[in-house]
Amino acid sequence: MDNSLNIRFTNNEINTYKHFTDDDELAYFIWFQVNNEEYERFIDFLMHLQTMKDEYFKAEINGEERTVRFGSVSYSKHESHYKVQTVIVDKQADDKNNNNPSLNDEERRNLREGYINQKIVMTNLLDTLQRKGLLSEEDITEIHNISVSERLSERIVLSKVKDIDEYDL
Repeated sequence: MDNSLNIRFTNNEINTYKHFTDDDELAYFIWFQVNNEEYERFIDFLMHLQTMKDEYFKAEINGEERTVRFGSVSYSKHESHYKVQTVIVDKQADDKNNNNPSLNDEERRNLREGYINQKIVMTNLLDTLQRKGLLSEEDITEIHNISVSERLSERIVLSKVKDIDEYDL
């Protein structure tokens, strides 16, 4: 397996140091290293995609143009660079699978339960603080007012790991 794969999209170019594909060559599991400026450009592109209605974009993979989207993205920060691991999914794979997400049922159930629990805890906490006179209605409104950029930044932080090369898919 040749571990080098060249991927170009918008103002980004990625050269992988490790990759493999699924049997149909419609999903690319890639690892790449970038400097701080390249990482910021990549993250800006990811954040831009999150604000778009359509998550697909055109990319050139080893010279072949494809319509793709990013799957999960994880990264690790090192002294002078970042290492990133992600999945690039060809639109044909989603069309073939009727756009079913790859997140398994157990993960989905755990995420849903965790979300519900946190929502209840936060609502109870805010109600208690307001009832005790420690927060006003305006304070609560401000707390709930979360910008798109704040949400997207936190989503990226969730995918940070100590060293991406130790991360199992």
